[in-house]
Amino acid sequence: MWKRIIFFVVVASALVVGFFWYNYTKDVSAKISSAVNAIPTDACLILESKQSTKTWKKLSQTNIMWEELLNIETFSSFHQQLISIDSLFDLNEELKKGLEDNSIFISIHQLKNKSEFLVVSSLLDLTYKEKMEFFLKSYRKFDFSNPKSFQGFSIYTENNGISFSIVNGIVLLSSTNELIELSISQLLQEKSFLEDKNFNKLIAAAGKKVDATVYVNYKTFPKLLSTCLNVSYEKEVLSFAQFANASAWDITLKPNAISLTGFTYTNDSVIDYLSIFKNQKAQKNKVKSIIPKRISSFLHFGVEDFSLFLKKYKLYLKRTSGSESRQKYFDDIKTKYSIDVEADFLNWVEKEIVFCSIPITSDTLYSYVILNSNNKANKLLEEMTSKITLVDEVKIEKLEYKNNVISELSFKNVLPNLFGSSLINIENAFFTSINSYIVFADNANALKYFIDQNEANKTLEHDKNFAAFSDNIDAETNVFYYSSIPRSLNGYQSVFNSLFANVFEDKKATLSKFEAFSLQFTANKHSFFSNVHLKFNPDYKQETGTLWETKLDTTISSKPYLLINHNTKAKEIFVQDDANKIYLISNTGKIIWTKQLSEKIMSDVIQLDVYKNDKLQLVFNTRSTIYMYDRNGNEMKGFPLKLKSFATNAVSVVDYENNKDYRLFIATENKRVVCYKANAEQVTAFKFDKTDEQVITPIQFFNNSSKDHVCFVDIKGKIYIVNRQGETRIQFKETLAQGIRNYFIDLGKDYSKSHIIVADTLGNVIKMSLAGKKEIIKNDDFETSPYFEYRDIDNDKLKEFIFLTRNSLLVYSQDNTLLFKYQFNEKISRQPLLFTEFNGNVKIGVVTEQNNLYLFENNGNIATGFPKYGKIAFDIGDLNNAKTYNLVTIGSDNYIYVYQLR
Repeated sequence: MWKRIIFFVVVASALVVGFFWYNYTKDVSAKISSAVNAIPTDACLILESKQSTKTWKKLSQTNIMWEELLNIETFSSFHQQLISIDSLFDLNEELKKGLEDNSIFISIHQLKNKSEFLVVSSLLDLTYKEKMEFFLKSYRKFDFSNPKSFQGFSIYTENNGISFSIVNGIVLLSSTNELIELSISQLLQEKSFLEDKNFNKLIAAAGKKVDATVYVNYKTFPKLLSTCLNVSYEKEVLSFAQFANASAWDITLKPNAISLTGFTYTNDSVIDYLSIFKNQKAQKNKVKSIIPKRISSFLHFGVEDFSLFLKKYKLYLKRTSGSESRQKYFDDIKTKYSIDVEADFLNWVEKEIVFCSIPITSDTLYSYVILNSNNKANKLLEEMTSKITLVDEVKIEKLEYKNNVISELSFKNVLPNLFGSSLINIENAFFTSINSYIVFADNANALKYFIDQNEANKTLEHDKNFAAFSDNIDAETNVFYYSSIPRSLNGYQSVFNSLFANVFEDKKATLSKFEAFSLQFTANKHSFFSNVHLKFNPDYKQETGTLWETKLDTTISSKPYLLINHNTKAKEIFVQDDANKIYLISNTGKIIWTKQLSEKIMSDVIQLDVYKNDKLQLVFNTRSTIYMYDRNGNEMKGFPLKLKSFATNAVSVVDYENNKDYRLFIATENKRVVCYKANAEQVTAFKFDKTDEQVITPIQFFNNSSKDHVCFVDIKGKIYIVNRQGETRIQFKETLAQGIRNYFIDLGKDYSKSHIIVADTLGNVIKMSLAGKKEIIKNDDFETSPYFEYRDIDNDKLKEFIFLTRNSLLVYSQDNTLLFKYQFNEKISRQPLLFTEFNGNVKIGVVTEQNNLYLFENNGNIATGFPKYGKIAFDIGDLNNAKTYNLVTIGSDNYIYVYQLR
């Protein structure tokens, strides 16, 4: 079975066979039919991919769910085969484009208790013979010399049993000859899914630029599903054939989720289960105000007219032969107790019906039925219990628990008979009233637990994770199913057959990182809007709300850096832990490589293109060494470069001519400034002697008046500006302040309009023109030495003065106007962080000693969703190259946290 699943998508990639092989048999001008006509009408599922290579890139390079599934052997094998195919496509852009621009249909069929796959596509261009021959020789070994003939068409088969044929301009590729033959017969008889008006509507409504579309045929899908399940569930699953006619869902891949949106149609001639909800206005899920947050799953029905719902439900039962035993059960109760269950029990139900389960221990599961009630409920239920007491001559004990009364309807299986045993299997009917709902359970302890959770406000309404999940689903719906995957694994394991149950057992750690799954149907005029959502979010991180987390070997105190992956253009994370080990981590949280260093990194991690081929390397320095690695963690030639004297500042990378002929500048303890080439050779032409004092701030380069300037400032504030040879370019009489943390160069049209800008330890701004004129701007009296930044934060071409003190963030304009101030109740001990958005605006990041991360808009407001948890400086960027921002930070528990920002 698993091998066939691997085949499912691998075979799709080989579909382009037809683009070329067709030249052997037909003329280029031949009429081409629609590929969907070739799919036999007994298909269980149909997957349509309109942009296959793009979808594969998105899935394999940015989707952290896919990354996690690679821990399962089947998916890992499947992944490697797709990489092999993708590399072949990369060798031929025309071949790749031919696949990208064409719809590929993959259908799954049940033949003789086996799942078989058929891949079909209409030909786009019939001129690729030579390119296809290359593809066939590289990947598939088809025997062209001895084809099988079927109704005048040739079927070609490879050693592994995969077959293909070309019929009326349609490529057919399958795991079995039988499906190829069924497809050919159908094409010749001119019968297809398109004769079904509902399927026709679904095809027409499918999105044109989505990642893929999946079609479900409910008449045959249960047969496929039953092959995966425990035999005891087979009859129940096969009844699912009467759920609806067909669904079509457009698939959208996200870094941490898969969303499917589309439509579902029901039969016109007979009533399907979903038809029960036709003409019912969708309802909001208000019951989440009382459902405990630890649920494993719940099913929510929303109906405006419950009597209409009940009427249609009875009609559905008559179709499925489920009404006779149900009616007999109710007749027996009426005879014995003079209770009309449907009239007395259901007369008070309104709007919402909910079935939910909560795992208490590994072997204890509490199940509930929750019914929205009107003011008749308690009275009618009281009358029913009185009649039962009178007939059975037993007293029904009522239990008072925390201001709630727990009672019981003593006849058995009333709930399964009312709503169906497939929805709820509660033998007893203990109940209590909570707000406007009546809650039923199998025993009093289950209701006590329910009451406890409500009293503690531990409900779905107060679950931040469920609230975030709900952003992806409609607020109003008729049918909504939700499953917390980590809490449902034991239940899944009991439902599936031994093959799948073993996977659930062996891979619980992996599967537990999938947060939740939901399915909803909302009635409109002629169909049901349908939505499926699967979200990845490890169970242990639900309170932090992160996109993903990765644990390192020890604690981390250094800032993480976002680096560009030159292959995918997405971002990767570079970090050093407190044991001095460095890590490069993928955008899905996978550790790509590690290296053990002996010292802390002093500099930023800088990327450069040494070979001028758009492949990036990274460079940084420690106290004694400059390191340079390629993306795979290999040391570049000449590196690591041992310094003759210990470094006192961070290495600076200079590109004089913007031609990628890099120079590396660094200052050392012996008061030298040293220059190296990117191959680690020292630039002997740079002959600067010594500074008066040590240099601790980075060296900067700029061009002004068509001349090169290399600038550095020593700890006493003396400025040095030299040319490429280290010769003095500008001599300054004045000095800047002592002990500055950083400095900024603001260039104008000449020396008099160009300035070096710093802030002293009192917060005074010093502007030193390159012509030697010194100006001091006093902004405020700071009690402690502030951090200082100089940046245009509102994209108005004028830079602002940004100060961060021990407990305040202040931003001034250049005319000394205070633009905004924020007073923290927490202490600050790190410099502010500045992040430029796509629109050019700048946000300011602050980290407190209490491990809170703040992000401020350029107007001083705190950004939505902040503060967040994190203990050190963070970085923000578009991690998945998807025009959305991610925040990367470090926790106090050896974890890297990645948040997705809204």
